[in-house]
Amino acid sequence: MATPGQEKAFVVESQGVSYSLQLDINGMCELEDKVSKDEGARVTFQQVVARIDDGDMRALRLIVWSTLLHHHPEADLTLAGQIATDVLQSGQVYALIDKAVAGATPAPADTQALGLATRNPRKAQTNRKDGTGPRSTAPRAGTA
Repeated sequence: MATPGQEKAFVVESQGVSYSLQLDINGMCELEDKVSKDEGARVTFQQVVARIDDGDMRALRLIVWSTLLHHHPEADLTLAGQIATDVLQSGQVYALIDKAVAGATPAPADTQALGLATRNPRKAQTNRKDGTGPRSTAPRAGTA
């Protein structure tokens, strides 16, 4: 379930044709697989999203492509680029990405019901003696 108040799919128009965009886990995985294969190293969806802030237009096009796959599985990068260009010219590209990511974000109640709620990290140990590890007996080094 999406975060309350967020639609999962939304429609944009490009070249007189309407396209339904929806970001889902399959689209995110397809994006990760494509980028990881192209770059020869594992790349996460979040890393691709972060590249947009750095002005990476390939990342922008890939995210638009991944949102197309749910309703338009035949979509290719050329179509995604055209839609991104049209949306970019309208000044709404960042709103489109924010809306897509927010629509794919699960509601907090859902993650809690699945036991996936974020937990606080363990507290740091404060009762250690001098040294670098639990069994170390060496005194701490002075500052240089």
